[in-house]
Amino acid sequence: MALWPVQRSLSRGFPALAALGAPLRRLSTAAAPRRVKHVVLGGGVSGGYAMAQFARLGVRDVLLVGAEPVAPYERPALSKGYLAPENPARLPGFHTCVGTGGEAHDEAWYNTGDWFEPSPLKLGAAATEVDLNAKQLTLDTGEVIEYEQLLVATGSHAVNPYGDTALCVRSEADAANLVAKFNELVSEGSPVGDPGPKLRTSVAEPASPNEAPNVSIDTTVAIIGGGLLGVELAGALSVRCDDITLLCRGEALLEGVVQVPPGAAEDLNTAAGADLVFNAAIDTVQPNLCHDSPRAARRYRLTGAGISVTADLVVAAVGASPASELVASQLELTPTGRILTDARCRTSDPSVFAAGDVAALPDCDLPLVNVTHARNSAEIAVHNMAGMTSSYEPVLHAYSRISNRNGGYNWMTSGFAVHLENTVQFRCVDGNNSELLAFWTGTADFPGEIVIHGAFIGAQRVVLNGTHGLTLQEMLFKPLHEVETLIQSRFEGDSEEECRVWKRVDP
Repeated sequence: MALWPVQRSLSRGFPALAALGAPLRRLSTAAAPRRVKHVVLGGGVSGGYAMAQFARLGVRDVLLVGAEPVAPYERPALSKGYLAPENPARLPGFHTCVGTGGEAHDEAWYNTGDWFEPSPLKLGAAATEVDLNAKQLTLDTGEVIEYEQLLVATGSHAVNPYGDTALCVRSEADAANLVAKFNELVSEGSPVGDPGPKLRTSVAEPASPNEAPNVSIDTTVAIIGGGLLGVELAGALSVRCDDITLLCRGEALLEGVVQVPPGAAEDLNTAAGADLVFNAAIDTVQPNLCHDSPRAARRYRLTGAGISVTADLVVAAVGASPASELVASQLELTPTGRILTDARCRTSDPSVFAAGDVAALPDCDLPLVNVTHARNSAEIAVHNMAGMTSSYEPVLHAYSRISNRNGGYNWMTSGFAVHLENTVQFRCVDGNNSELLAFWTGTADFPGEIVIHGAFIGAQRVVLNGTHGLTLQEMLFKPLHEVETLIQSRFEGDSEEECRVWKRVDP
């Protein structure tokens, strides 16, 4: 208020000085940067587990910046429980840290508990610039955040070369959109397919560009991608629709993701209810040009070398790219665009740490894009940000829970093994029609020892749901023959009627 009379009097005799009054007044009211000791950039799994670790360590001066409008949540639910036809997972039920047996940390947990300084969340605000030299973040709201230490936990972006004609599942909003469109199909009475044995076929390379496709398919839902996300989505949607087609670019499912005996992943996924098409390189997804019925007008045509597919709904699960663009020119990256860290999750800038999908460890070319890596690397990063010294050793496994048509789940987990010669495969089927397919594999470095562990233990407790479940301590880092003996003794005397049957299957 005091500026206005001064500015008016200046304007009468000194118009040039009056012109300076407005910018001076605006500068005087501009918000100062918010100063926070620790900033977590990213509201995904790593961000949520990092905040929980800060709380456990009593570190209060922390701010999480997340582009999504909700507190961090367990993303694996999006391709599993979120798509369930009965009692589907919905927020706030799967906020972090329920995935490891903890409580759901919704916004109230952050804001009303005595864990942090006031306002520890900045949600629905995307960072548009990160200046590591100035130690500043600029948000799309215009707000500037100054930090002492930064944890980059931005995760990854879904790769979608097909644009609006194919859905992706990377966020809760994406999953909600998929559910809405899938429910619309089901309510309209779209064909649900044949519940019998599922198709397995392979696309042959055409002799010439003009040759007719050797594989032509009409399906309700087409899922492009044969990785973990693709097989999880196919299993989850097949509970309500038997007309699911999974289009795999390679010659087998899960290529480059896990090493399992030939055919094992295909057996499990076919049982879950999807037709499988291999060597299916889909180049384009376009609206259907045939409009001879209302349904035809809403369908899509997928084309590639040797293949043509018509579908009501298309989902792309063809991979992800690390979300490192904000710091790409300021930090050392791997050839794939991930932020290179040391064993303490520290980057080439000593005040910047990285965790989760966006981070990579030196001399480790394994695909560490899984929820266990996201959780564990975040916790180790926070330990070191808080002044402790902890080193991160990644768990070299991947696992998946695939819904099946019988209303249960098939579990699959595998280690990233160097050799498969010593693989021992176990199957377990329980009374809920759930199956656990697990692989213990000796490697060149650790011959005869268990490669997979932590995630499998959690799966087993769910599948068996009884007192026979083996604990982590009983299994971890024990020789293979001891584990076999332990399993056999634990389940000795169980009858098939009790639905706890273990069978060794030689590869």
